[in-house]
Amino acid sequence: MKLIGALAQRPHNILLLSSAYNGLTQRLHTHLMDRGHRIQFRLALSEDSIQRDVDAVKPEFVLCPFLTRRIPPAVCASQPCLVLHPGVVADGGPSSLDWAVLRREAEWGVTLLQADKELDGGPVWSHRDFHVPEGSSKASLYRGPVTDAAVECVDEFLVKFRSGARTPKRPGEMQKATARGEWRDRMEASERTVDWRTDDTETVLRKVRCSDSTPGALGSLLGRRLRLFGAHREEGEELRGEPGRLLATRDGAVCVGAGNGAVWISHARVEGGVKLPTASVLAEEISAAGVEEVPYSPFGSDHRATFREIWYEQVEHVGILNFNFNNGAMSTDQCRRLTEAYREAKQLDAKVLILQGNGDFFSNGIHLNVIEAAPRPEQEAWSNICAIDDLVREVLINTRQVTVSAVQANAGAGGVFLALAADHVWLRRGCVLNPHYRTMGLFGSEYWTYSLPRRLQSSATAAEQLVNACLPISAERAWWLGLADRVIPGHFPSGVRHQAKGLLTGPQETEDLLRAKAARLAADRPVMEECRARELSHMRQDMFERAEFHAARRAFVRRARAKTTPERLLDPQGSVRVVMMMRAPLRAHCSPGQLSVTPWWRRHIRPCQSPVSLKARIERPRLLIAWCRRLQSRSSDSRTLSPPWPSCRLGIGQTPTCTLGRRLAWPKRSAYEWSISDCRVRPAIWRFWATS
Repeated sequence: MKLIGALAQRPHNILLLSSAYNGLTQRLHTHLMDRGHRIQFRLALSEDSIQRDVDAVKPEFVLCPFLTRRIPPAVCASQPCLVLHPGVVADGGPSSLDWAVLRREAEWGVTLLQADKELDGGPVWSHRDFHVPEGSSKASLYRGPVTDAAVECVDEFLVKFRSGARTPKRPGEMQKATARGEWRDRMEASERTVDWRTDDTETVLRKVRCSDSTPGALGSLLGRRLRLFGAHREEGEELRGEPGRLLATRDGAVCVGAGNGAVWISHARVEGGVKLPTASVLAEEISAAGVEEVPYSPFGSDHRATFREIWYEQVEHVGILNFNFNNGAMSTDQCRRLTEAYREAKQLDAKVLILQGNGDFFSNGIHLNVIEAAPRPEQEAWSNICAIDDLVREVLINTRQVTVSAVQANAGAGGVFLALAADHVWLRRGCVLNPHYRTMGLFGSEYWTYSLPRRLQSSATAAEQLVNACLPISAERAWWLGLADRVIPGHFPSGVRHQAKGLLTGPQETEDLLRAKAARLAADRPVMEECRARELSHMRQDMFERAEFHAARRAFVRRARAKTTPERLLDPQGSVRVVMMMRAPLRAHCSPGQLSVTPWWRRHIRPCQSPVSLKARIERPRLLIAWCRRLQSRSSDSRTLSPPWPSCRLGIGQTPTCTLGRRLAWPKRSAYEWSISDCRVRPAIWRFWATS
């Protein structure tokens, strides 16, 4: 297994080619970068552009996570071109996941194919099957099991590619039980059309779910033809009525009679419009029909299946405030409702309060679709940003409980900084963070200028560099940087509950911890408010005085096709030249003698043409005494780089600097190590900075 791991992690020059920089592409991008591979990303804009990009990059192979056009035959002939297909072996067609959800497949899979003239029929390098969770939509499958399986397929390919196994198998050469797929044509509109008169409840749910998040199921509500999204079963006997009749509304969703039951439709859009809460799309018709609002209490005891966006549960002294907003977007109303629920949860007897996102995203910040559809978008954007700031503030100033953010899925923009407001940030292994706003033309808010430097334990300049890079960050890298405290593998909700029990210390310890937290917040309160005022000052200018935000928002909401690959994605490794950090625990079993720590950043630093400095600092005062002897580079030329101090006593908080030399080229396959002798070590956190 060690040999397989070593082979898989040897660096390759890879062209990542995709029709969009979507979640799967970002996951693979960060995953491969973290393992030291040289990644060049390009958008697949046309056959000519694909040919030009391949000629310019000269990759060892081309990896295509998401393609909506064919790869030119000349490219396929020049080097391996790998296509990830969201289907089992021998499956083919552009609507694989749609059919899997509509036909209630119990198991589905992902196949890594080598592209050739036969669409989705090329040789198979690797494949993974997975269980389809009950009630999954196409979007939740793609963002969850499909993405996880795709990463495993790529890792298996890298092992085979490096070991010299260059002969993938044709589906016809594989066992029948493995190659169980079939070609399925594009799903027609008739297959997605909801007929309230004849479709039973289960059929309605499957038709909407197989079309979510694009293109949406077709259906009529109150006489209007709409695209329908976000179907939820209603188990309560109180909401029943004739098929197609609107029975109630709740938090923007509408309940519709279906078969012998009822379903909730959370979102809809008219042809040519943007996706919005269904009650907003049908506001006039709902008012005229007199449909009533049926609220749901987050703290109620009714656990039957229904539509809910916020709910609370408590196990012993661990309280979990769950929220699930469509696509992670949080409108003004949703932010206010979550803020009120958080305030109420703070008053309960829980000692640990967890804020947990339960959808396909943790949070992506403000709701751009609602802003775009508002009569005055700039005013709605301002109300939205103030509402989410209020939510973040409630988390920051909570001194009644130990607070945790449980990030189960991807997060972006303000959603990242909502998570950072808690005392502890726990990430599911595999989630991706996008801690930036610049691509939307915004300075950013949510107290990021307070939370991010505190988390990075560095200057505001370093925080700004991270935000301005506008690049995704994997869960593992977020932990290395200090943005997260724990990365949880396996079943995330169970892992969160298990880890939360470890925070339940004795009453006196908890009181001391909360008292210290209250004292720190009291001292930081002026700084926090100053950060908010400065952020909102920038945001007001972005929203009311500048056009960049409105143009970027409109392009995003209307899904405008990109004309070129964004410059920030052309060379993502270049973004880490200025500041990279490493966080490495020194375990208790480190006995006196020699201790080596391999810096995580060694695979990411580009060849430098200027002096490079390495700094180390003990961040947590548990390392008693250490002498730094030498910095050694084990590479092909076996050079030894000696720091300016042959023997240096390193005290807590000190930051000695080592200049490694002018015009130093960092070998790609080097292992830079600190050799620390005569050390009495307890668990500690070190940070390494490599600056050029």
